[in-house]
Amino acid sequence: MKSLVQLKSLLTLFAVCGVSACSLSDLVKIDQPEEGRNLEFDAVNTVSGGIGLYHTSLDLLRTSFSSASRSVGIFTDELASRPSSSLEYRENDLSLDARIRQVNIHGHTSLPFPPYYSVHTARINAQQSRDILSQFSSDSLTEYIGAAHIVEAYAILLFAENLCSGVPLTQVRFNRDIEYTPGFSTQELFAAAVSHFDTAISLLDSDSDLSKLAHIGKARGSLGLNNLVEANEAIKDIAPSFRYNLVYSGTAVPATGTISNAFWTSTSSGVGQANINSLEVLANDGNTGKVWYSRAPVEMDPRVPVTTVSSGGGLSIAAIARQQKYIGGAVQFPLASGLEADLIRAEYLLSIDDPSWIDVINNLRATVGLGDLVAPANKADAVEMIFDERASWFYLQATRLGDMRRLVRYYGKSTFNVYPSGPYSRGGLVTTRYGEATVFTPDESEYSHNYRYQGCDHVNP
Repeated sequence: MKSLVQLKSLLTLFAVCGVSACSLSDLVKIDQPEEGRNLEFDAVNTVSGGIGLYHTSLDLLRTSFSSASRSVGIFTDELASRPSSSLEYRENDLSLDARIRQVNIHGHTSLPFPPYYSVHTARINAQQSRDILSQFSSDSLTEYIGAAHIVEAYAILLFAENLCSGVPLTQVRFNRDIEYTPGFSTQELFAAAVSHFDTAISLLDSDSDLSKLAHIGKARGSLGLNNLVEANEAIKDIAPSFRYNLVYSGTAVPATGTISNAFWTSTSSGVGQANINSLEVLANDGNTGKVWYSRAPVEMDPRVPVTTVSSGGGLSIAAIARQQKYIGGAVQFPLASGLEADLIRAEYLLSIDDPSWIDVINNLRATVGLGDLVAPANKADAVEMIFDERASWFYLQATRLGDMRRLVRYYGKSTFNVYPSGPYSRGGLVTTRYGEATVFTPDESEYSHNYRYQGCDHVNP
């Protein structure tokens, strides 16, 4: 089997899989004369080639998190689909919204994760960047190698938080044969992410923003493993003011080399607005979802910006609520922050029955002018309060599904009370009730191309 040393595979990896549907094996089907491959290998196997691959992996991570935030929002209670025949993703949005798995060509039921291949290619580019840069003895490259570990770790986190147990992590290392893998369990994925974050921490200057990002990422992975002690330890030195953003292009028509956020990806500003208008913010989605907003402006939560003001864009949108967090092209996606560290700390304090957890929550609320909450006497209600606060602070940041799964997995909540459930009456979909899907699944092409993939271990939270 050929190795991925071809320049086309390496430098346009994101264009092949990050934008269109394909499989990892598609990337090894490029036949070229041996002398051509040697020239391309030499061109990539350089410091600048390795650094270029790192930046490509970071771009793919931006694409992945933006797409995931939109898809997770629709699948959970953060957003609801308002279908329009003018939007190409209508059918997929409705399946996500109704939590309905579809029967794929292999006879398996699945709920595809839209950024599936951009996540894979982000981690693969990060791997290949490390493979190349580790050949050169230079302290100046250590930061890039550590940063590449962080990109790979966050890519794996996206899988662990949102997909079923049993996700393959096919290896496509630089100048090596492709190595297919069986599916990894959810716990194994979280453990792999934490391991990459630990490696990054060991390589980076402890005062650097990248090191702080790695510490918060490790804490996030530790939450997935229900290791609150390790999570709290990881974020103990993170300042409240810390913030690491993924920045997106403000170009209305995406140009080569720009990354647009998934809420605004368009061929014109009008289509961009139509994309926003195609999604609605529901209070109490499925009779179980969070109440995100009130019609009374005075009661609007500043952490969950919505509007009911009509703004056109091709849909009849009178009186519906639409998100205002990601509008236009140029947005900043908060990948990690001191706020996240504080909320992890509050959950840890509650776990050890330290009453100061409510002080952490109220100090955060005060920063946006919200009044104090009163700590519930019942611990289960206190858990609900913390997760409700997390939902508001992290609205549309691709964390909601991971938190829902933790509520079921570790806090004993039922899926019926956590996920949107009951009657479903959104336009155009032939169903009267929400489905039973609680996780996304790997792309069905894995069955065709990965001989070691046997499907999900299970599709429970």
